[in-house]
Amino acid sequence: MTFAPATLHLLCGKIASGKSTLAAELSAAPGCVVISEDQWLAALYKEEMQSVADYVRYAAKLRKAMTPHLVALLNAGVSVVLDFP
Repeated sequence: MTFAPATLHLLCGKIASGKSTLAAELSAAPGCVVISEDQWLAALYKEEMQSVADYVRYAAKLRKAMTPHLVALLNAGVSVVLDFP
């Protein structure tokens, strides 16, 4: 079975630099999803994140857990927009 080639868009930048706006524009394409680190961290660790060290620790956990899923999406032909600060 052959799938359409997928694209990984990795957006990194400072706060309020337009990452989320660009992510929304890119994810409007058919077969594309946006993954927002801010949304995932807030949903999973909102109560536990009280410091920059907490953010670093939980962001690392999130990235490790998400990696196999992101690879699977890309291998299935789904383009992914990673909106990470």
